[in-house]
Amino acid sequence: MFRTSLPADPLRLIALNRDVFFGVRLRNLAKELGYDLTLAPTAARLESELAEAGDHVALVIIDMNVLKTGVDWEAVSEIIAAHPGIPTLGFGSHTDVETRRTAKRVGVTRIVANSEFQRDAAALIQ
Repeated sequence: MFRTSLPADPLRLIALNRDVFFGVRLRNLAKELGYDLTLAPTAARLESELAEAGDHVALVIIDMNVLKTGVDWEAVSEIIAAHPGIPTLGFGSHTDVETRRTAKRVGVTRIVANSEFQRDAAALIQ
């Protein structure tokens, strides 16, 4: 069931993602589920968005493909460690075992394949 109106101060989702087209789809889904979505193209932006949102963040979504294009895993690790109460959902190629292992090592709460995220994003976000 989709909400017809957002609460006055909805919880936020923050996505570490650089794909503008995917970001639009994710933003529309978040809105349907009653969340605001902020896209953070860099780890530094992710950290600043988390600081600004305070305790109004429901989930951090990490496009693990972004981390192959210059985002520092260690910076992401420090961000996750600094916000232990916020769950993280990472998605990436099911064949990229090394990236999946690294994501697990740095503390990503749940890791799914791109196909699962595309298919079940609403359920995974809830």
